[in-house]
Amino acid sequence: MRSLIRCSLLVASLMPAFASAFTPISLSGGWNLVGNSDPAAIDVAAKLSGSQILTVWKWNKVGNKWAFYTPTMSATDLIAYAASKQYDVLSTIDSKEGFWVNASAAVTIADPLAPPPAVGTGVTLGVADLAPSWNLVASADKKTPSQLNAALASSLNAASKSISTLWAWDTGATQGTTPGWRFYAPSLEASGQLSSYITSKSYLPFTSVLAGTDGFWVNIGAVTPVVNPPAPSAALRALTFNSANDWFLRVNSSTAAQNTPAADGSYRWREMRMAKVAGGAPYSWTLGSSPSRGADVHWNGTGWVNCLVNFENWSSAKDANGNTTYNYCNGRETGSSVGNVYRTVDISTRPMIDVYNEAVAGGNTNLTINSATTVLGSAIFPTGSKVSYNTYGSNYLPSMAYYPGPNNYVQLSDAGVAAGNATSCNANPWPAETPNATLEQLIAINKGTPCVYGENTVTGANGAMLSSGSRNEGWGGTTLSLGTIGNAPTYNNAANSSSWYTTNTRLRVGFGTGNAVNFYSCQESWGGSTRNCSVIGTGTYAIQTFGDGRAMTFSGYPTQFSALNWSRVFVERAGHVFYGHQDKPMVGSPQARLNLPALNALFSTLGLPAFSPDVPIVLSLGSYAGTYVSTFTGTDSGNVTATVNPSGTTSCSGTSTQAGAFNCSFSVTPTGIDGTTANINLGITGTGAVFTGTANYYTGVVSGTWTNTGGASGTFTGARQ
Repeated sequence: MRSLIRCSLLVASLMPAFASAFTPISLSGGWNLVGNSDPAAIDVAAKLSGSQILTVWKWNKVGNKWAFYTPTMSATDLIAYAASKQYDVLSTIDSKEGFWVNASAAVTIADPLAPPPAVGTGVTLGVADLAPSWNLVASADKKTPSQLNAALASSLNAASKSISTLWAWDTGATQGTTPGWRFYAPSLEASGQLSSYITSKSYLPFTSVLAGTDGFWVNIGAVTPVVNPPAPSAALRALTFNSANDWFLRVNSSTAAQNTPAADGSYRWREMRMAKVAGGAPYSWTLGSSPSRGADVHWNGTGWVNCLVNFENWSSAKDANGNTTYNYCNGRETGSSVGNVYRTVDISTRPMIDVYNEAVAGGNTNLTINSATTVLGSAIFPTGSKVSYNTYGSNYLPSMAYYPGPNNYVQLSDAGVAAGNATSCNANPWPAETPNATLEQLIAINKGTPCVYGENTVTGANGAMLSSGSRNEGWGGTTLSLGTIGNAPTYNNAANSSSWYTTNTRLRVGFGTGNAVNFYSCQESWGGSTRNCSVIGTGTYAIQTFGDGRAMTFSGYPTQFSALNWSRVFVERAGHVFYGHQDKPMVGSPQARLNLPALNALFSTLGLPAFSPDVPIVLSLGSYAGTYVSTFTGTDSGNVTATVNPSGTTSCSGTSTQAGAFNCSFSVTPTGIDGTTANINLGITGTGAVFTGTANYYTGVVSGTWTNTGGASGTFTGARQ
């Protein structure tokens, strides 16, 4: 009897594990579209947390957005990441729901404590499970799509519904082929055109029944038009190719999930920039002309934020005029496209050089290939290649933005220099400036009273004597920069210059009484100093509070400022004032954009890395290019300047109280799923001191600890300049 009781207790303790039947699901490496055909819901965290599982996705029809799960994140990180991408956190997959799984390798999802469901306990897909538009579902009907349509047609018609198209993703694992979409459309089947249509689009036919664990998309409508399935896509926004070791490219792309339209027809996309310089490996980033500008902070209407790496931009469905509304880079730019002109051309089997020459001849300046005839040779574009000729315009609201590094602090000038005091203006060294300032302090100092100097001469290039002229006034310490027109170089040594002044025009501002300002046009000396400013107009300034910061903007600009495609904003946050900017409305420019098959064929010909919309951006060493200045304290104290070059090479030097000047080695190793944090290591040559810590891509902040033989130790902190 006692043994029987023990056995009964054991059975009772095991009943929860056996309570939920679970059909094993086989996954291939890569993307899998599978489904839950069991009556019970799947607990995602419990059943899909194996080491081979990368991500899991389910389409929430009610909220019209994706639910996301990854076992690589903690619950807290998952909630934060999902919120940043506007996803739901995926916790359960209900009966008859389909879902995507990205796996690193083949694996079978199974619960060893739960036997497969008994025969006859599978669920059946019904009309109530199919809402208008897209449905991601599963069924244990074991029918072909044609049989499923025949079984549901009557009840669907009674509900004013019909199956327009049905899609299933074939991983290619069983056939040993490349992955692809299986396609079915009742209207094409009825007209006898289904087979030819599938062949023309390079889709796959359904040759067997839908298995119990198959997930599939069903588009439900009142009619059955043929539509393109949700599939990965990309467009080459820009390419500058100088050589296989010197290039830059910019690509917009969407995964199949991002291309799946919401109920309102909107979709998501991301942007990637990638470059390579001689001697280095390719490196990527999201925003700006260089990786460091990916750290720019902008006001998105509710807070000061970054444009995160792999951020999903949003675009609405096109209206009757072909225009869309959009949200780019977390509110950095919002608005609507206007006056856009689109023309898509099939370039399959055409020579690349012919297409390139046509694009250039048409005024499309976004593609530049050096020695194009030689490097493109006789290469042709493959089947499916297209180029879209677009002219873009936009009505949009640009945000205020600034770079948060110390070299972007607005310096508060010495009061004597700002007042034009001769002693201060001629002091050597130059009176110290302070980076800790408020907007009011800058207004009080920068009144437009210059330092006045006598005529000066120096020896320039080829021994020529360069003269400042009789007017030689310094305005850099008494006005603030609003931008520069021109790109002529400046020099550290006059011997490299052929004239005292460059051809650049510096635009500046000085403050009067009240909120009045004077706008100036100034010269620029060969060494880069601001000289000889003249008033070209008057206007006003305004200061507004935005979250934990304040911003100064200007109005009443003279016509000379129209040469700039942005306006200056001064942003005060965290004890500093930063040089900021706000873009002006863009001017439409023609672009030739290659689609995914075309751009990858071009990349292969040029020796560039292949591009996949499904591969997220991961920052590498070159993405951290910049100069990092740190101070260290403890048993010893001093400063360190370390530089990461775009090629990935580094340099390092510094000084300390005990060791004096020193050289050092420096390394940066990006970590995490997107590489936006990095481990740093620094070793001082000769002393043996070792610095270890971390760098943050978004803030540019570096920090950590250092140790040395004999027990010496301390901490360090600094920032990218």
